Amino acid sequence: MLIDFCPSQYILDKVVCFPSSEITVLADRVVEVFFIALQQDIYFYIVVPYIFVKNIIGGKEYSVSELIEKVLRFKEYFGNDGGVTLSGGEPLLQPQFSTEFFIKCKENGINTCLDTSGSILNDDVKELLKVTDRVLLDIKYPTDEQYRTYVGCSIEKPLKFLEYLNAKGIKTTLRQVIIPTLNDNEKSVDFLNALTEKYKVIDKVELLPFRKICKVKYDNMGMRFNFDKYPTPTAEEMKKLNERLKVNGK
Repeated sequence: MLIDFCPSQYILDKVVCFPSSEITVLADRVVEVFFIALQQDIYFYIVVPYIFVKNIIGGKEYSVSELIEKVLRFKEYFGNDGGVTLSGGEPLLQPQFSTEFFIKCKENGINTCLDTSGSILNDDVKELLKVTDRVLLDIKYPTDEQYRTYVGCSIEKPLKFLEYLNAKGIKTTLRQVIIPTLNDNEKSVDFLNALTEKYKVIDKVELLPFRKICKVKYDNMGMRFNFDKYPTPTAEEMKKLNERLKVNGK
């Protein structure tokens, strides 16, 4: 799973994404894919853009037809609960490509999952959600002040997105990356608990320990990684927070 803190202030002229294997994405064609085993089920993870930069580095372009052909080769390993996840970065930056690809997945009996920050909700995104079976929604912080400081938008954006998911009955997993001194506290977990009680489409909540695996992306682009000063939470700290979690009041 790729968890990125995406510096939205860097907007230039080409789309690119640098996960660990330097996967790249262009405006209307996804570039390179990889897959990962989750418990007994296999999910393809397809990275889409999170930043615009001047130079594209590495990667191989795929059209929708080329990409679905690649995915179908692994379909027998997906099982009943496996499928395809669009991740990044932010897949909502390419809603039309994502929708076309998810339509092909559904035509071939493949489950679809969207890993997103929920910061965009327009007509194109609503069309994408029509062919999305599950959303992995990243709720980064419990307060609007933190969202504006560390993300660059209001917390109302992901909450509005969650309200829409609930209205449409789209299964949702809430996720939060735990960053020591920022959101490693009871207030943050209690905020997630309150959301699970309010929105019945939420059937799972995941707390993920902050790691600096994305720092190489910033280094490759000569950019400063503002979260470099924060440590990874300990296993004991994560255990304590997870013990406080509730799902739908249970």
